[in-house]
Amino acid sequence: MIDKQHRVTEKEHQESLAVFSDRKKYLSLDKDEEILVDACITAGEMKQTTGEWPTLAQVEEKWLREKAERERRRLASWQAHYRFTQKDFTEYEALLAREEFGPFMDFMSVAVQMKKATGDFPTVQEVRARCDANQQAV
Repeated sequence: MIDKQHRVTEKEHQESLAVFSDRKKYLSLDKDEEILVDACITAGEMKQTTGEWPTLAQVEEKWLREKAERERRRLASWQAHYRFTQKDFTEYEALLAREEFGPFMDFMSVAVQMKKATGDFPTVQEVRARCDANQQAV
């Protein structure tokens, strides 16, 4: 396992691009190797913006910010009148067991709290309103 404080180098970036461009080689990587290759490629993109090679921790932080933004956009796209179902809650529980986190998980935890409090599955709009109220209370 590579230290997250490791600063990606030009050589690692170039090697990762070579692996990525060879589809057969890229698809043969195990999950950890794939993540490292992807991180080195992302590091190259970050260097173009900042002028400095990032650490693996900085790449991971970028990925987490991007994931959170995608989740926020996805949540914003949901129909306000949609009423959650047991299936939605079961899928949330599976993600919770995998220790997932982020805006989606925060949103769903509010939905679960509301269901426990009222016995009814809330709508997306009801959960949004509760989230907004919670934000204002902070």
